[in-house]
Amino acid sequence: MRRIFFALFVLHIFTSIAQNETVVGYFHTEELNGYVLLTWNIKQGNTCNGVKVEHSIDSLNFNEIGSIEGICGSNSSDIDYEFTHQSPTLNTVNYYRLFMPGIGYSWVVSRKVIAINNPGYTIAPNPVTSNSVLYFENSNNQRCLLKIMNMAGNVVHLQELFDEQVYLGEIGLESALYFFEIQEVETSTSVRGKFIVP
Repeated sequence: MRRIFFALFVLHIFTSIAQNETVVGYFHTEELNGYVLLTWNIKQGNTCNGVKVEHSIDSLNFNEIGSIEGICGSNSSDIDYEFTHQSPTLNTVNYYRLFMPGIGYSWVVSRKVIAINNPGYTIAPNPVTSNSVLYFENSNNQRCLLKIMNMAGNVVHLQELFDEQVYLGEIGLESALYFFEIQEVETSTSVRGKFIVP
């Protein structure tokens, strides 16, 4: 009996979300200077009693972070909405969904917000684990070279980069203290730092 109830509950959730894809025209996230801007659209002919914005860092447990009161949507036209989350969790993925009373939940969208520290880079999590990522500033996707050295100054890893992140956990470094340099090839500007692999 429990399995049947659970299956019906899950079916209800997925059916509700599928129905809401015909209600919500789009639901997007954008990172702006450490904030997350949420924008969405409620299609013509759909109305609800307010909209609650919910946030999660694990995509399972959500908390309300804001709401738009009053009647949402319109019978005569599509209506656009926006909401700014001013305190997202930094250096991790933030998940968002909408709850529209009388309609149900939207689908879940996500956005990672990275905070680059004063030295020009951030490593999260740190000390380095299999999931650690080194983030640095390279918004124009310039060609960069990453050089990782051991305590003796020997180069143990050399990599060409065009992105703003390196998955340190995938390099396979042994437990030790390492120094690194990321150099932008065209301008010769560089960022230096160190990290520990426990």
